[in-house]
Amino acid sequence: MSKEREERVERDNPRNSQEKQQEEKDSTVKLEEEKNDRNEQDRQQAAETAAEDQTEAEKQQDREEIEIEEEDPEKLQQRIAELESEIEALKQENEQYLNKLQRSKADFANYRQRVNKEKFGLCRKYKKEVIQEILPVLDNLERALESCDREDDFFQGVKMIHKQICSVLQQEGVEEIRTEDQEFDPEFHEAVEQVDTDEYDSGMIIEEMQKGYTYQDEVLRPSLVVVAR
Repeated sequence: MSKEREERVERDNPRNSQEKQQEEKDSTVKLEEEKNDRNEQDRQQAAETAAEDQTEAEKQQDREEIEIEEEDPEKLQQRIAELESEIEALKQENEQYLNKLQRSKADFANYRQRVNKEKFGLCRKYKKEVIQEILPVLDNLERALESCDREDDFFQGVKMIHKQICSVLQQEGVEEIRTEDQEFDPEFHEAVEQVDTDEYDSGMIIEEMQKGYTYQDEVLRPSLVVVAR
């Protein structure tokens, strides 16, 4: 039998094939075990290295503490003085920042107060201007009421409008200036005429020619009056 035939017969033999597969499987298992052994060795070595590093760090810390304890007391005192100086400087810096913050808060509060005051002043100014434009209309309504027949519907309509306007003005703080049985006051009254009379004392208001009004305790329009001399 030739050599090639013998090899083919041996290869085709089922028993030989099974043995070969078993050998390959055993070889794979052995490689896997060797790999696991190497990984375990690496882990152990890494743990030992970490433990050695920690031990070295602790030794270094112990050496530093010993060096500090063995250091010259004068140097330690100097170092303490330097640290105290740095702490004092930081305290002063923090105090400066705190003062700046407090000043900023105070400036902002003053600014907000000033803005609110300006807004209030502008609002008050515009309201006064509008009310001053309404007063002549109110005067004309009162003249119409005086000249109308008090029994017709027109009088009642004008009276209702007059009442509504007066109500709105009162809600805004507008009040009539009293003149009846009042002594002349240049702050609230304006004399258009002085009359000699025995019925009134000197300086008393005899007649009101035009109503005056105040707006939130400020004279909006003085009353035009006739005064006894």
